[in-house]
Amino acid sequence: MWAWGANNTNYTGGNWPGAQATWLANLPNGNKLWKWKAEPSATPTHILFNDGKTNNTKQTADFAFTNGGYYSPSGLFAITYSPINVESVNNITLREFTANQFATLCLPYDVATSELETIGGKFYKYSSETDGVLYFSEASSLQAWNPYVYIASETGKNLNTLTSKIAVSGSPLSVTHGNFTFVGTSTDKTLISNDNTTYYGYKKTDGTFVKVGTTNGAKIGAWKCYFTTPTAKAVKAKRSVFEGVATGIETVKTLINHSSNDIYTIDGKKVTGNKLPKGLYIYNGKKLIIR
Repeated sequence: MWAWGANNTNYTGGNWPGAQATWLANLPNGNKLWKWKAEPSATPTHILFNDGKTNNTKQTADFAFTNGGYYSPSGLFAITYSPINVESVNNITLREFTANQFATLCLPYDVATSELETIGGKFYKYSSETDGVLYFSEASSLQAWNPYVYIASETGKNLNTLTSKIAVSGSPLSVTHGNFTFVGTSTDKTLISNDNTTYYGYKKTDGTFVKVGTTNGAKIGAWKCYFTTPTAKAVKAKRSVFEGVATGIETVKTLINHSSNDIYTIDGKKVTGNKLPKGLYIYNGKKLIIR
C-alpha cells in the first residue's frame, strides 16, 4: 500500500510501490484479509493499494484514509475494531445451538430483521428488573456489541448466514436495570463471584440460569454474555421472564433463603400444604412436575 498526507508526506517508505501488507487470514466469504500497521507521528489523509509491482498496472483509486478501515477494491467497506482476534470473529458463525435452550450472544456487527429471519429462533434483549425478576423482550433486530439471549428453534442451528459480515468499531456494551447488569464479551473470561460482585450466566450444557461460585468460578467464552450484581443484592435473583414465560433458576436454593425441603412455584412463591395441584414447581433447586 501507499499512504500519504499533507505536503505529500509519505508513510509507507517513500519508494513505490510502498509498504508490504501482512496476510492475516482467509475470510469465510472467500476474501483474503491483509493488514498494514504503522505508528507515524501524524495520520495519513489518503491511501491506495497495489499489486506490489513498479509498473502501476494494478492499483486502486486514491481513498480517504480511515484509521482501522477495512477496504475492498472499491473503497472503504467497514471500520474494524483492531483488538478483535480475526479467528475469533470467524468462529462466531460456527457456534451451534440447542433447540429451546437459552444461550447468549454479543455480536460485533448489526443484524437486520431480514437476517434474523434466516437464522430462525428468537432473540431477546434485557428490558427490566423488578425485585430480582429479570425481564426480557423479543428483539426484531440486533445492534452491534449489545448483549442478547438467543433461543434456537432447532438443535444444531448456527449463524452461518452471517458469515460475510464484518466487525465494526466498538467494544462490548452492558445493559443495566435495577441491581443487575447484562454484559457482553469479545474475549474469553473467567468469572469468580466474590464479596463485592456476584455473577450469573446460562450454563452451556443445558442453558439453565446459574450463579457463579466463589471458588472455581466459571468460564465465559468470547461473544457471549453474563449478569453481574453487587453481592449484597444477589439474594434477590429469583427468575427470568421472556415475554411472559417464566424460567426457573437452577440454583434457587442459593438464591432464595429457604431449606432444601421447601417447594416453590415457578414464579418464586413458597407452597404450603401436603398436596400439590398439577403444575411446575421448584424443589431442592430443580424443576418438579406434578402430573
